[in-house]
Amino acid sequence: MRSPNRRSLGDMRVWSRRVSGMANGDERQELEELARELFGGTHIPPAYVRALKCSTDGASARLGIVINSNERRAYWLDGRSLGILSCTGITDDDARISGEILQLDHLVSVKLNVAVRYDRFNNVSDSGRVLAIEDFESGHFTFDASPQHFNSEKRDEIERFIDQVLAALAGR
Repeated sequence: MRSPNRRSLGDMRVWSRRVSGMANGDERQELEELARELFGGTHIPPAYVRALKCSTDGASARLGIVINSNERRAYWLDGRSLGILSCTGITDDDARISGEILQLDHLVSVKLNVAVRYDRFNNVSDSGRVLAIEDFESGHFTFDASPQHFNSEKRDEIERFIDQVLAALAGR
């Protein structure tokens, strides 16, 4: 039995059929721009990008994380819901797409830490927040803007997403 704070995104083939007409003209350009915005645009199954477009239209914030050359994960914030859509594979033929939507009102815990990297040689420090969210069924996942993980541009993007999640949690 599913908890009330989680809804399955369902079968991605339904979304693929629903947006199958989006493969030409302006729609194709929109999909390419979305893939570039979230992931830099390389080696992303078109079915995944179409599902993301359907899922994130109207979202107040979105974030894409490239896990490795074969895996990526997108997050979006829509009101009091946090969406997650993961994909492994490079083409539609080998794509495995799954996700869920969490209700922010039903999270088990939210923890915020700050990771600091200090360079003794140059006497300079750099820091970034780490937001850990735990859901009853899904376990936990982390938004990590700590200095050792990403370049400064991606870390700034993650920091802005953390700001949006914290504001939603606070009811703003």
